[in-house]
Amino acid sequence: MKKSLIAIGIISLFGLLITRLPSTKETPPTLTSPLPCEAGCPTKYGQNAVWDFNKKECWSCPPGYVRSFELVTSRRACVLYKYGLYADAKREGKLDCGEALIAHSGLQTIK
Repeated sequence: MKKSLIAIGIISLFGLLITRLPSTKETPPTLTSPLPCEAGCPTKYGQNAVWDFNKKECWSCPPGYVRSFELVTSRRACVLYKYGLYADAKREGKLDCGEALIAHSGLQTIK
């Protein structure tokens, strides 16, 4: 019993020391936020449109459905929680993130 308590104490102390040591990993590069694209989908394709980060496209679910955690190309991409029903998502189209940023900011493009 005494040995197991000592072992637990040593393991706990080791874990505590590791969390306090400085990291030797390099800082990861800063990623740009997909927010302009997320905000641009409803602006361009309607309120039900959502941005899919993996496909880099806008998709929409049938009325009443919301995006599930499944892949956007799966048969369970959209869910109607109240009834536990699933549906396919419809591909709306690509969205240029620069175009989305302009639409989201309210600025107008010069032609």
